[in-house]
Amino acid sequence: MLNNLSQRFLPTAIHNSKRAVLGLTAASFVAYFYHSSPAQMASATGESGEGIGNQDWKKAKNVYDFTANDIDKNLVQMSQYKHSEAGLRIAAFPCNQFGGQEPGTNEEIKKFAREKYNATFDLFDKIDVNGKHAHPLFEYLKHKQSGFLINAIKWNFTKFLVDREGIPVKRFGPTDDPNTMEDDILKLLK
Repeated sequence: MLNNLSQRFLPTAIHNSKRAVLGLTAASFVAYFYHSSPAQMASATGESGEGIGNQDWKKAKNVYDFTANDIDKNLVQMSQYKHSEAGLRIAAFPCNQFGGQEPGTNEEIKKFAREKYNATFDLFDKIDVNGKHAHPLFEYLKHKQSGFLINAIKWNFTKFLVDREGIPVKRFGPTDDPNTMEDDILKLLK
């Protein structure tokens, strides 16, 4: 059964899927869905040397070229999702740029998500998704999947769907019902 927070991100049929999908969302409680294939997970310590890191998002070939700190401040290479086990993966990036809706510390955010919503997806460090301090991963996502009228992320729960190769294929608005994403996700699961 879906918990309330998961229902914000994906339709029930997708949540229960045994196949791999990974994606990306941006906002106060930002989540990413990534599309991956089965294989052994890569190291998340930043020692693998893959990708460009976060030096220049314009040179990135896919989302796997980036790194980010998890909620406990451990460096995670997004490339670890490239070879994750089959199944939907969500990575949530808290952000306080939308009406100050995420003012808590990482520890408070983690406790809230896990205790109140039984969140089991990956939680990352609080970041900015817009402006001069925006995380390079989100600069890349906004560049690859532009928004309506402007590329900036306008509000919480903007979502990016990413294929197996780490390429953003679709952007969903904050008010898009997760069930509207189902067809797009299922296409990538085939």
